[in-house]
Amino acid sequence: MSIDFRIIRFSGGGFRFLLFSLVGLACLGLCVLLVFFVILSPKNLPRQEIYRGVFLTVEEIPEEFGKGKVMIAEIHWDEPGVELYFSPFRQNDSQGRHFTLLPADYLRWEADLDLMVNTTRYYPEEWWQSWPLRSVSSLETLVWDGTVSHIHPLSYMFGWDEDENFIYQNSKPPSAEFLAQLKWGMGVQSVSIHNGQIHEGALDRNIVYDARTFLGVDPVDKVLWLIVGETISEIGMNTIATKQGVIVGGQLDTQDASNMIIGSDASGVRALTGIRGRRMLGGTMGVRAERLPED
Repeated sequence: MSIDFRIIRFSGGGFRFLLFSLVGLACLGLCVLLVFFVILSPKNLPRQEIYRGVFLTVEEIPEEFGKGKVMIAEIHWDEPGVELYFSPFRQNDSQGRHFTLLPADYLRWEADLDLMVNTTRYYPEEWWQSWPLRSVSSLETLVWDGTVSHIHPLSYMFGWDEDENFIYQNSKPPSAEFLAQLKWGMGVQSVSIHNGQIHEGALDRNIVYDARTFLGVDPVDKVLWLIVGETISEIGMNTIATKQGVIVGGQLDTQDASNMIIGSDASGVRALTGIRGRRMLGGTMGVRAERLPED
């Protein structure tokens, strides 16, 4: 019996190639995790204007409310050059799938945003089921350029009209009359800050420490706060928001979906700094703003 040693050598070489490829991919993955979750994690920053009309604060979460960092973006949307961004959703999908899941950093880059956060919830909510390119439906109602996604019976609506005035509906489900006023809008899980006061009845009775994303507004002065905390209770997030001056606010998607990523050319902040979740994202919102002049 004869043996073709060329086949054996080829098989051994193929195995080594596969092994080296897997090790290389693993090393690449570790490098990506190191960059995104260590090198680009936020550092403490007193309130500072990072783009024209956009201010950023990064601080430690008080021990009674959780741990880690909280990023507080303060956006004056009537400042010249400031543009709010809301990701479009698919309007004609036969199954009502509004978004295709993609990495947060890709979505920020694709929309050329100077600051981006996640918005509404979708299911499945586990990060390991939220694989890239999966089609998902937004749980809460969305309005994009006057078009309504669907009516979610438990959504409280936040939004902006044609004149960029912030308006909201402190009841559910969203009414057709209210939705007709919106150019851009999204549902929130509850209105936990109303008239500058925390509405404790809107908070979960169980104290849960987790990553959270929060949207708050001063409708009169036209200031928007986007806040993301790494590990924080609901009462802690709302307390921090009221101290900023939030008049009305509510929570967006949380846990592994919580993201805030800063773009490039921000004054005093490393490009792509942010708090990142493990989950792929569907809906996002953010801001484009003018760079500050160099000193």
